[in-house]
Amino acid sequence: MLAFEAPKASVSVVIPTLNEARNIPWVLRRIPSYVDEVVIVDGRSTDNTVGVARAI
Repeated sequence: MLAFEAPKASVSVVIPTLNEARNIPWVLRRIPSYVDEVVIVDGRSTDNTVGVARAI
C-alpha cells in the first residue's frame, strides 16, 4: 500500500488598492507570517502605490 501525503495548504492574501501609497506599508507589516503569498491589485493609482509596494 502506498502512503499519500496530503498537499500542504497555502494562504494567499489579495489586497485591492487605489492611491494607497501612505497606507500599504502599514497593511503589509501586519500580515501574519503564515501567509504564503500576497497579491496586490492596483486600480490605476495616481500616487506611488505600486512603487511603495514593490519596495516593501
